[in-house]
Parts: sequence; C-alpha cells; structure tokens
Amino acid sequence: MSKSTKKPTMMEVKTVINNMLVEISRLTNHVNGLDAAFSGYVEYNKNAKEFGEFMNKKMEALNESRSKESGDSSGTTGTGEVGK
Repeated sequence: MSKSTKKPTMMEVKTVINNMLVEISRLTNHVNGLDAAFSGYVEYNKNAKEFGEFMNKKMEALNESRSKESGDSSGTTGTGEVGK
C-alpha cells in the first residue's frame, strides 16, 4: 500500500538550485534593464522631481493602508523614499 518515494540525490538538488540561481540572475538583469529604461524615460521628460514626489505620496498612502490592515502603529513598512 505504501508508495516508495525516491529522494533526490545531492547532485539533483544541486542542479535544481543552480537552475534557480541562473533564472533569478536572468530576471534580476531584466528588471535592472527595465529600471534603467524607465529612469531614462522619466529624465527625458524632465519631470523626475515631480515623479519622485508623486511616488513618495503613493508609497505613504500604501504604507498607511498596510499598517491599518496589519494593525501596526508605526506606519512604516521599511520602504525608502523615491527620488532622493
């Protein structure tokens, strides 16, 4: 009645972890490229300061809603300000 499950070998675990690290690195590079492109676009439009102020207001509102949901009275989630 009992199914015997084969445990993965150490080499199989190592291969899976290595594949995950490669994928995470690829995604990190992709996000960095998007960040650079978006930052360049905001700078190109010459509204980086206004955009930074807008994002700070959005982050403050998000932090407030998160603290209300969690019952946290500190009002912070550890996120920094944008555009500094």
